[in-house]
Amino acid sequence: MCLARVEFVGEEDRNRDALSEVAQIERTPEGLRITDLFGNSTEVEVEIRSIDFMSSVVRVESLAVQPASQEGLPTESGVQTQDSSGPKGARR
Repeated sequence: MCLARVEFVGEEDRNRDALSEVAQIERTPEGLRITDLFGNSTEVEVEIRSIDFMSSVVRVESLAVQPASQEGLPTESGVQTQDSSGPKGARR
């Protein structure tokens, strides 16, 4: 039986412990669900950086936080913002 180890890479993850005896990895909307040999699941907000099949190591890194687009969000007055060029796909 070949079980994997998940290692965390990146600046934010430097001090995180690796997960061992990983039997399954599933992608979720928030990141990954990692399940070990005993059925214990852990959900982490990471993305896969590399998979080394020879060493059975999956390297993951925290998801980058990107600023949300401001278009279409309600303002203090309750009116949604919109690009000054008009609705998307509209012709002038």
